[in-house]
Amino acid sequence: MSFLESLGRAWDLVEELQKTTLAGWVEHDEIRSARATEEAYLREGHQQLEVLAGAAKAVYDYDVAEVERERTAPDMERDEAVATREEAAKALKEL
Repeated sequence: MSFLESLGRAWDLVEELQKTTLAGWVEHDEIRSARATEEAYLREGHQQLEVLAGAAKAVYDYDVAEVERERTAPDMERDEAVATREEAAKALKEL
């Protein structure tokens, strides 16, 4: 193989490498763009989940407070009744 043939073959290889490199960069840019889009979707989904979790926690906290009020209401009513009876008994003694 002559020098010119070797030089021509080397040039062909350089052009092939350029095409391959360019194709690789195009693919890399497409992947990067797809990842950026996916990241945006994930962030949006994360924000929506945060909102839903906050709403669920608010409902849960309200329900827990309501159950606690319902649970303690009879105790409070009983305590009030006992206090009223004690006041009535004290008032009767004073008469």
